[in-house]
Amino acid sequence: MSRRPEDLVYSVDERPPASVAVPFTLQFVVQHVALSLMIPIIIVAAVGGPPAMTAALLSSLLIAEGVGTALQALRGRGIGCGYLMPNACDESFLVATLHAAQAGGLALAFGMTAVAGLLQMGLSRVVRELRVLFPPEVMGMVITVLGFSLIPFGIQSFLGMTGGTDTAGFVPAGVGVAVLTLAVLVISPRFGEKYEANAIITALAVGLGASYLLGLYPADALEQVMAAPLLQAPDLSYFFWSFDLRLLPIFLIAVIATTIQTITNVTIGQRVNDAAWVRPDMENIRDGVFTMGLTNVFAGVIGSPGVSTASSELGISVASRITSRYIGFLFGGALVVCAFVPKATTAFSLVPIYVIGAVVVYICAFLIMVGITTMLSRMMDTRKVLVIGLSLVFGLSVQFVPYVFEDVPPIFEPVFASSITLATITAIVLNLALRFGIRQEESIVIEPGAAASREIEAFLQRKGEEWGAREEVVVRAVAAATEVAEGTMGSLTDGPVEVSASFDELNLDLAVGYTGQALAFPASRPTEEEMLEDDLGFAAFAWYMAGQYADTARSAEENGRCRVVLHFDH
Repeated sequence: MSRRPEDLVYSVDERPPASVAVPFTLQFVVQHVALSLMIPIIIVAAVGGPPAMTAALLSSLLIAEGVGTALQALRGRGIGCGYLMPNACDESFLVATLHAAQAGGLALAFGMTAVAGLLQMGLSRVVRELRVLFPPEVMGMVITVLGFSLIPFGIQSFLGMTGGTDTAGFVPAGVGVAVLTLAVLVISPRFGEKYEANAIITALAVGLGASYLLGLYPADALEQVMAAPLLQAPDLSYFFWSFDLRLLPIFLIAVIATTIQTITNVTIGQRVNDAAWVRPDMENIRDGVFTMGLTNVFAGVIGSPGVSTASSELGISVASRITSRYIGFLFGGALVVCAFVPKATTAFSLVPIYVIGAVVVYICAFLIMVGITTMLSRMMDTRKVLVIGLSLVFGLSVQFVPYVFEDVPPIFEPVFASSITLATITAIVLNLALRFGIRQEESIVIEPGAAASREIEAFLQRKGEEWGAREEVVVRAVAAATEVAEGTMGSLTDGPVEVSASFDELNLDLAVGYTGQALAFPASRPTEEEMLEDDLGFAAFAWYMAGQYADTARSAEENGRCRVVLHFDH
């Protein structure tokens, strides 16, 4: 059962008042539109299209992102993960879209995006079976890399150097604005929940005001906003659809990459909204991936590049400690409205990069710490250290030495397009490769007359610590095994009872073996009269209680040898 974290201001199912929801949504929109503007600029530049094509593509992208965000906030009937999960075009889909656009124009890019969405919807049906690929240490590592992957953009924006690594764009006043914005972000939460909930929007207001006073806006900023139309329907004249199955592999890799990113982001949503979180809820993740596929089908149909869940906006939610899914409906609706209001998109595109950089740096810190705490939620061993360490090395190499991957075959470019994708794929491969021999087994024999409960508790507590099993699972296993052993000894057998335990990080299985009379697990609690009839009544009650502690329980008999199997999800 989930437990609300005490440090959240508004959790997933709590509806913030308008005084909080509106400004909080606005801070999402300001950052999101300013960053999304780069996507259509890059794509249109690749095909040599006119400025009008950029505006039309931005409108379609905002509609796809807005609808996808609202759909993810839904819960039930297989649509939506039920969390605040903003959507944005990520590196993997951008790379695939550029290849398709250069090969056959925007029509091919949009047609293949819709096909990719169908593939993603199909992949969601088997995501539950992929649980073995995403233990907490892998998910924590990916979340940490998400934070690290934002550092280059965050620091460059903070210093006003997004155009390159030289200092030509260095403006002391701009850096001062970035420092002031970050200072407001750091200090605001110290004044209480009200200020903490509005920390980012307060920092944005201070940063934008300081930017205006220091002359950091373009000289013709007001003229640009005034010249833009107030209302304008998206221009669909540029958008048609075509298909080329030769491009399917590169879009399939984009689907896998964005599916991994969605799994990671939904896991973050689960993690920050549940103080009792121990492992990903794969059914919830399945719904999130399915919705992502449905959104990409819609994106292709309306003439937009593919989208995925956005880590930066999710980071705003984590940093602000406001995770209400109702913000998702407001934010999604606001993006759709912006698609029809060119004045708004023009105004957001003029936000000084220094202000956005300060917010991104703030988000980085929170994502990195969430990732580290998730990685350390279970005991470390050599295998886990290798999986985490090597994945970080290879993943971050995309940022440290990007030129190494410049000549990879085009089909694999989405894999090396971001540190997140490469780190995750590396972790999955290593996690599978190093799972050989991971299952550990041990057993004890309890002789007649021995204190079964004491021996079982000492045995399972010792092995649980050695194997790194969660304490809550070990406690339930001790209770279930004790009930079976004590209910069996003297009632169903006069001989010894053997208790075996096996563990593989995802499952803890106990087997109780003895020679004697078999008993089926009761479907309902035995009555007092049934327990008083004979010894089997007490044995049936003990087995019934064991079945309540275990996730599944079954018994079998062969040639007079009985075996009880108790399974616990880990």
